[in-house]
Amino acid sequence: MEIKEKIILGVLAVMVLLGGTKAVSAKNIEQDAVVNKVDSIMVSDPSSVSNTYNWGSGTSSITDVYKVKFTLTNTAYVKVSVNSTVCYSNLSNLGALTNARVTTSGGKQVGKSVGSNSDYIDAYENYAGYFILEKGTYYVEYDGKKDSYYGKDSSGKVTTTIEAQYLNRTGNVNGISSKSMIPLTNGKVSYGYISNLYGEQYFEITLNKKSKVNFNMSIADTPSCFNPEVTYDLVSLGGVSYQSKINQQPSSSKGYDDYVLGTQRYSSHSYGPYPSSGSTGYVTVPAGTYYLKIAVSSDKENNVGEIKVTPNVIEENSNKNTNPVVKTLNPPKLKSYKKNTKKITGMATKGSVVKIKIGKKTYTVKVKKNGKFKVKLRKKLKKNQKIRVYAKKNGYKRSKTIVFKVK
Repeated sequence: MEIKEKIILGVLAVMVLLGGTKAVSAKNIEQDAVVNKVDSIMVSDPSSVSNTYNWGSGTSSITDVYKVKFTLTNTAYVKVSVNSTVCYSNLSNLGALTNARVTTSGGKQVGKSVGSNSDYIDAYENYAGYFILEKGTYYVEYDGKKDSYYGKDSSGKVTTTIEAQYLNRTGNVNGISSKSMIPLTNGKVSYGYISNLYGEQYFEITLNKKSKVNFNMSIADTPSCFNPEVTYDLVSLGGVSYQSKINQQPSSSKGYDDYVLGTQRYSSHSYGPYPSSGSTGYVTVPAGTYYLKIAVSSDKENNVGEIKVTPNVIEENSNKNTNPVVKTLNPPKLKSYKKNTKKITGMATKGSVVKIKIGKKTYTVKVKKNGKFKVKLRKKLKKNQKIRVYAKKNGYKRSKTIVFKVK
């Protein structure tokens, strides 16, 4: 039996080529299948590799358990397609297979079964199920045929196609823990997702001061074959909910207002569709750490998807006097600057620094508490010399330069 390994889009699995089976008991038939790229619904350049099993007739074939094993090395969008010819005398619903279930390695079912609403797989029909799955090992499991009367005489082939696309997002481990929370930064976009294994995602934001905060949220980059519908709530580290204060603006035609984001293609009710995006109202909260909790709102089929969140934070008082009017210093006044002297005296704002420029030489002097200043010069002042003077002080705009002429 030939074994072929393949890595595509960060997803690893092993395929047993068509017609091959493992040496296991007839009661528990198991094969491995390649996980490949998703079909054109999700990405371009579609390709697929299928696993086919010949399901025989006979009494023992009724309760046979057939499993197709696949392993994901990263979180991924997964499409499971099923096609069966297993039936009695070409009658599609007699002796057919029961639904295919996707299960974890521990046997827990994830998502909805792949098959018809009647819990079986009609022959000659195509069925597909869509999932977001964490990295790990999974099975597509067929629990035998749907009835014992026709089942013992029915036979055919069942083909399982597993396709996946790597999901490059942070998260998701259920619950509030350092491994599961996605950090939020003011004004920047963060991504998370709701998977078939974990129905909650937490975004974490830490506020250093009392602040007003709102969130722009949307169902983001989720392929059209998924149907996400989630609730949201802002919770403090101490467990206080601020949900009622961040109610999203209504976007449906009838003004329905709720704490829900949904895909408008499918999610509708008597009040109109849930919004798929929007900004919450601002809520004022003390300094501290808060969690934006995103959770599945119902058990609808394919109720998984990606969430995009952008927080907007206004710290208390940050919107007050953010551009204060800066006063301009009054220019200094000279009291004495006679020719043939080496001294200049004057008045200026206390605490300021006065700059005096005579020719190429600049003198600097600090004004005393009484507002007076005095400068000793290196050379005597000459008649008609120009003295340029201005003052500076922290928190003020420097004064206008005043020119004095020695007489």
